[in-house]
Amino acid sequence: MSIREATYADLVPASKILAAAFVNEPLFGGEFHPYRAQYPDDMHLFFLQKLRVDWARSGSPNLHIALSHPPSDPSQITGVAIWLRKRSTPQPDSWSTAATVKAMEAANAAEALVYRNRAAEPANHGMLEASAKFMKHHWSGSRADSWYLDLLGVDPTAGGHGYGKALVRYGLEIAKRESLGASVISALGRESFYTALGFDVTAGTVREFGGEENPFHGREDLGGTIHFWDGGKEPVGLKAYGEA
Repeated sequence: MSIREATYADLVPASKILAAAFVNEPLFGGEFHPYRAQYPDDMHLFFLQKLRVDWARSGSPNLHIALSHPPSDPSQITGVAIWLRKRSTPQPDSWSTAATVKAMEAANAAEALVYRNRAAEPANHGMLEASAKFMKHHWSGSRADSWYLDLLGVDPTAGGHGYGKALVRYGLEIAKRESLGASVISALGRESFYTALGFDVTAGTVREFGGEENPFHGREDLGGTIHFWDGGKEPVGLKAYGEA
């Protein structure tokens, strides 16, 4: 199989692959889209909006939207991965990137007025953002500068052919070239998939701190194990939860 970077024309088919990949997953499927059975054609709109904004930043060295495909047909997308560069000192977007992001956000807002995502429960869509402060300490010290696998999905009809593994390795190779580590938060039941690919450190889960203020508190059914690959180096300078 082969990997290439996404173009704008790829975003709609890529969003539909992600919807198919996550339709039975408990977070993006069950929590974010509890009405997906009634409106099976709507769930991809969530991923399309995310892909548009991420694509606006994909020309920078901080983000890659990678697509897998058969070597003989680059147009046949089989999987999608979004790799984000975490930085100890965040870099602001260039003026042109910022303008493109604003345009994509405006397009998303306008489209949502016409094509509402009826499969969604919008009140749950902020769970990841709300939980971030309870796990940000994991990306401290030498792990503050690293690559993060933000999203990975493979077309169910193309499963079992190694596309997901190839998309993970694509990002790990980028991290290796930059002498950085990488991390991922696994979906429920996918923990062994990532450990087999080299994410050999289990740092914790998204739900272990913050008590009831953390929207993942007590929700073992939603997955959320935090994995790291440190590139063969011993991590240094890591902070504990609540440490300034």
